[in-house]
Amino acid sequence: MLTRKKLLKLLEQPRCGEIICLEETSSTNLVADRMIRDNRLPDGTVVVADTQKNGSGRLGRSFYSPGRVGLYFSYIKVLPKNAENTGLLTSFAALAVCSAVNSVCGIQPKIKWPNDILIDGKKVCGILTKLVSDTKSNTLTHAVIGIGVNVNQTAGEFPEDLAQKAGSLRIALDREVDRAVLCAQIITQLDTLLLEKKALCGDASAYVIQLRSLSCTIGKTITIAAPDGEETATALDIAPDGGLVVKTASCTKVIRSGEIDDSYR
Repeated sequence: MLTRKKLLKLLEQPRCGEIICLEETSSTNLVADRMIRDNRLPDGTVVVADTQKNGSGRLGRSFYSPGRVGLYFSYIKVLPKNAENTGLLTSFAALAVCSAVNSVCGIQPKIKWPNDILIDGKKVCGILTKLVSDTKSNTLTHAVIGIGVNVNQTAGEFPEDLAQKAGSLRIALDREVDRAVLCAQIITQLDTLLLEKKALCGDASAYVIQLRSLSCTIGKTITIAAPDGEETATALDIAPDGGLVVKTASCTKVIRSGEIDDSYR
């Protein structure tokens, strides 16, 4: 089991945020959200679970979270009043994961817009960001960044519906990866971006350049799924606010939500 003591020992520098380790929970995002509403938590608090019974994915999907082989945690960020780049939060987390995986594993992952991390075309990580507001003032106060990484799963362990599209670091490397080392490195990268460099405030152009360089979506023909139907487009660029610039049959526009399928390549 991942423990607070082990993670604190591995972290590169002391930090203000608390680290809470659970053996099992329904969802670390739900736990983090509840803790925000019940207490005043330090900025950068992290909730880690060895197993999730009801891990959350995008668009109401579940996130496959078997015990002791993956990383499942939520990072709590207090939103500064002068935050200009809240829409880039998921992208910042993606950059942190890619940097950590590259550092620990020697592999450079790619980012499939908006929230998936891929290696060799297989999804090894999903990110889900939830914004929390104060109901009295009707203002956004916190973000909960949920991160799930497939670390030590083998090819035969994934359910049938995930077997063709999911991968793991172990499959890519042909060896096991120390989950605690990777978790500590992702936390360190998030701390650097969100606490030290204050990426939510000010000019984010350097981060957008990084996103473009790591994107595996730009240049592909994609299908955009939206409530009003599907649309085929070509992905052209990452917008300054993290949206995806696409060209459809009728126009060039920026999409900021929804689901895309890039199986057209």
